[in-house]
Amino acid sequence: MSFWDSFWDILWWFFCAFVFLAYLLAFFAVIGDIFRDHHLNGWWKAVWILFLIFIPFLSLLVYLAVRGEEMALRSNQGQGQGSP
Repeated sequence: MSFWDSFWDILWWFFCAFVFLAYLLAFFAVIGDIFRDHHLNGWWKAVWILFLIFIPFLSLLVYLAVRGEEMALRSNQGQGQGSP
């Protein structure tokens, strides 16, 4: 095994680790937003959580595309509550 083979293996490992951590960050941000949203009733929250569990990548992308702007607004409102 040459130096370049191991270099590309290490680079590929770091890329996969970065993508996985970015996915986890987005996943938990979406779950937090689902529970923070007061306009969704309990059944819709349960449906989103089930979709996130059984179809994780696709449902995460759909949630961010459909409700991403509202998610950003709720996040900004939550940060503004602590300031005087």
